[in-house]
Amino acid sequence: MRSRYLLAVVALGFTGCVDRGGGERLGDEAYAAERYREALTAYVPVAESRPSGRLWAKVAAAALHVGEIRQAIDAYRALAGADVTRRIEAADGLERAAAEAERRNDPALLEEAVEALRSVAPERGIGRFALGLSRSGMVRPTAEDLASALTVAGEPAAVDTLLARYGRALREGDNCAEAVPVLRAALRRAGGGAGAVEARAGLAECALRLGQAALAGTPARAEEWFRTAAAADSSSAVGRLALVGIGDARVRQGDLVAGAISYQAAIGKSARTDSVQQLATRKLNALAAAGAEDST
Repeated sequence: MRSRYLLAVVALGFTGCVDRGGGERLGDEAYAAERYREALTAYVPVAESRPSGRLWAKVAAAALHVGEIRQAIDAYRALAGADVTRRIEAADGLERAAAEAERRNDPALLEEAVEALRSVAPERGIGRFALGLSRSGMVRPTAEDLASALTVAGEPAAVDTLLARYGRALREGDNCAEAVPVLRAALRRAGGGAGAVEARAGLAECALRLGQAALAGTPARAEEWFRTAAAADSSSAVGRLALVGIGDARVRQGDLVAGAISYQAAIGKSARTDSVQQLATRKLNALAAAGAEDST
């Protein structure tokens, strides 16, 4: 056991081959003796007064040993900034810090570690930690985090949760083209469970947006999106706007009767007057007025 720690001392540069100041030397002796708190106390003022990659590596290692995770994160950041050749070492340390934050179920600390890892080694996958962020419910992962988490999630329940949250993140990032297949998959997996409600609402909203974007140039394609939205949730404001959209698409394709029927459906879906009902009524009245003018 003792030899393993001595090897770690050598690897981090804790040997006496180079003349060190008194504080650093005391820290090296304490670290070698596994008195990590004492070593950390000795290293910190030296690193702050004479910052270097070597010293920040020692601060980080000692901080991890005594569970000072936030201090370790800061030190590994400093290590990567002070010596680019030790960036991999810093990233490895940040992964250990993130793992400890996850073990403690501390989402804020986990987010801090993951953000530091992103800045030091953006090429590294963080799926394992993104899954922890997603499960916490306290820190909202990015779409990239969730996509990474899906690659390592094994439990069906975790996959279901991640799919729904990934779809939501894509939707909120205005990336509905990618969100739709994700939300469809989430809806299929949810069956009649609670997750189906969120997936269905997200699918309806994204399909509505895609239909509105396509309406001017390709009304037939827009109609397909509007029908997807209405099928997902026809009774909500989003679903009723999709019915209005179907009417618009039919009118643009020259089918005024089908357009009027869709507007009437949007009006009839609401038990009270609201903005969607008023919109559908205006469009229906405009069709009626245009028909009256044509008959004169």
